[in-house]
Amino acid sequence: MTDELMAYLAAALAAVAAYVLVPLARAKLGSQRADRLIRWAEIAVQAAEQVFAGAGRGSEKKAYAQKLLAGRTEGCTPEETDALIEAAVYSVRQKGGLDG
Repeated sequence: MTDELMAYLAAALAAVAAYVLVPLARAKLGSQRADRLIRWAEIAVQAAEQVFAGAGRGSEKKAYAQKLLAGRTEGCTPEETDALIEAAVYSVRQKGGLDG
């Protein structure tokens, strides 16, 4: 697959995470806790972007964000934590805060 197609697929998965999985997390965890986790995920994504600047370092950035969130996501499955990170990436990108 081309890099462009992979980028579109990643964006589609992030959109699914943002619009489907995050509301499910709110229902499971409670609105206040879910909102707090979403905000922490955005902070972790922004921090990872600062530490690992530039495109093409997505796996390093994601691992760093997962490490930062590790103590805050008790009660979440690894898939839910990944969804929080992907939704945060999508959200921060929409705000213009991430490199391609």
